[in-house]
Amino acid sequence: MPDAAPVPFLPPAVVERFGIRVLDPVSAVPLSTGQAPRPTAYLGDRLLVRGLPGGAREDLVKRIDELLSDLDIELLVEAGDD
Repeated sequence: MPDAAPVPFLPPAVVERFGIRVLDPVSAVPLSTGQAPRPTAYLGDRLLVRGLPGGAREDLVKRIDELLSDLDIELLVEAGDD
């Protein structure tokens, strides 16, 4: 069994103000592989990804960009608090 990642905690006031949603792997639909998706927080048209080591982050951003380009969607990466 893979390591369980913690579900992101965001202060309720922030969640309400920005309409942030949190994907909880326990209640989410499993992936086609049968595995639970990794927890994440998202904001409408944004995907917030935190806590990935440098190499993993670069690989993930590259893969997301490839998937989005197939849909003719541009990926914009903003610097965050590393």
